Amino acid sequence: MTTEGNLIPVELKVGEQEALIVIDVQNYSVNDNTRNLPDRIAAFIDETSPDFLIFTKFVNRPGSNFSRQLNWQKCSSTPETDIHPSLSRFTTRDNVFKKTSYSIF
Repeated sequence: MTTEGNLIPVELKVGEQEALIVIDVQNYSVNDNTRNLPDRIAAFIDETSPDFLIFTKFVNRPGSNFSRQLNWQKCSSTPETDIHPSLSRFTTRDNVFKKTSYSIF
């Protein structure tokens, strides 16, 4: 999340443990306006070493509302749906959650 170009980390505390949720920072969503964001998030992860690190990625499935109503077919497969390469070293098969709606849930 950014405000006037500044990264605003959102951390959740569970007791004394911290979690960081990285939402939809995938190849499709990184453009000229957001190109520095993945590196900044990676640096933040390196600096803070959160106890829990969670990634979400949006996948536009065939027949979705985006596909049917807007005729938007993008972000439906790799490499567009892949977590950005600057962050991939933090991902595991257990901490990346695929979602088909454009929200965190």
